[in-house]
Amino acid sequence: MNECVAKDKCKLVSCGVVWCYMGTVLPITEPTRRSVTIPGELAARIETIAVDRHVTANRVILDLIEDGLAAYDRRRAAFFELTEQFQKSTDPVETERLREELIRMTFGA
Repeated sequence: MNECVAKDKCKLVSCGVVWCYMGTVLPITEPTRRSVTIPGELAARIETIAVDRHVTANRVILDLIEDGLAAYDRRRAAFFELTEQFQKSTDPVETERLREELIRMTFGA
């Protein structure tokens, strides 16, 4: 049987398996309820999308959040790829172009 490093935070279940709790981390599969205030104009757009797609407003909100997180991850990956190219670049013209692009990504414009 495996020993738990944090014995004070472990629990032995009836089948003999040792489980270690990871602080207050929730399982990924367990839904978490959140409450947010949505401006009226945005709420109306969400309702319109829900009616058009024949789904609930909650489903639309969840889909939009998932799409937004995916877009955030893509932008982040593109930024890190660009920084890697910038670091590896030996051509002064390309280095300047990459530098300008990094500035645009970081500060906008």
